[in-house]
Amino acid sequence: MSGDPAGAPPDAAGSGIRTASEADLPRLLAIQAAAFPDPHRALLRSGVRAGLALVALDGPAAPGEPGESDGTAGAVGAVGTGVTGPEVVGYALFTVDEPSVYVAELAVAPGHRRRGHGGRLLAALAARHTGCERLRLTTRVDNDDARAFYASLGFREVRELPGYYDGGEGRDGARDAERADRSDTGLGGNGEDDTNAGSDPNASDDADASDGSGENAESTDGVLLVRDLE
Repeated sequence: MSGDPAGAPPDAAGSGIRTASEADLPRLLAIQAAAFPDPHRALLRSGVRAGLALVALDGPAAPGEPGESDGTAGAVGAVGTGVTGPEVVGYALFTVDEPSVYVAELAVAPGHRRRGHGGRLLAALAARHTGCERLRLTTRVDNDDARAFYASLGFREVRELPGYYDGGEGRDGARDAERADRSDTGLGGNGEDDTNAGSDPNASDDADASDGSGENAESTDGVLLVRDLE
C-alpha cells in the first residue's frame, strides 16, 4: 500500500489522484451522500483516517449540474471557504488483503461524471499496489451499465452472490462474502464500518445508471468482479 502524505500533489500513477486526508472528509461525505441513498459515513471516515482512500481532482462542476451551487462543491480541503482551485470530485475507498485489493466504495460527484474519474481512480489503485495480484469489487447483478463499465476496464465476473444486497438498502453493499477477507485490513471493528461497502455506478465514465432509491423491499443479487494485476 502506498503511503504518500496527505495533501501530496497528484502522482504519476494517476494524474489528479492523491491519498485522501481528513481535511477532505466534508467533501467526501457530501459525495457519498449524493451517490448512496444509505451512506455509511463511519466506513468512509475510518478508511480516510487509515489512509485507505484515494481522491480524484478536477475543475468546477459542469454548469447547471448538481454539486455546482448546492453547497457540496468546494476547493480541496476547503469546502465552503470560497477558495478556488481543483476540487475533490470522487473517491475510491479500499482495503488491502493480500494478495488482492478490495474496492469498498467508488463514487463520483454529480456534475463530474462521465469524465473518466472512476477509471482513473481504479487505475491509480492498480498502479499503487503492484505487489497484489488483483482488484476486486461487487455490483448489482441487474446493473448492466456498471457491469459493462467494469468489463471495459478489464474486470471479469467470477461469480454471482444471491441475495447479496438487502432489500431497501438501495446501494451496492459488500456483505458476508467479503467480511472475512477484510477483517484485518484497517476498516471495520465497530459493527458498522465493516458492512455495506459498495460502488456508485455513476462513477463510470460512460454510464449514468441508478442504484435505486431503496423502495424495493426485496433483496437483490450481486456479482463479484475481479481484475488481474500484471
